[in-house]
Amino acid sequence: MNRHSNTNRLATAAPTTATAAAAATTELAAAWRRKW
Repeated sequence: MNRHSNTNRLATAAPTTATAAAAATTELAAAWRRKW
């Protein structure tokens, strides 16, 4: 039961982390282009 709960939580957190990382990368790239 606990394992299922942890797996479900991880599955929910992974896409969120990936999305946040992609957004941060996009922001960084945009800032870099503005800088130069």
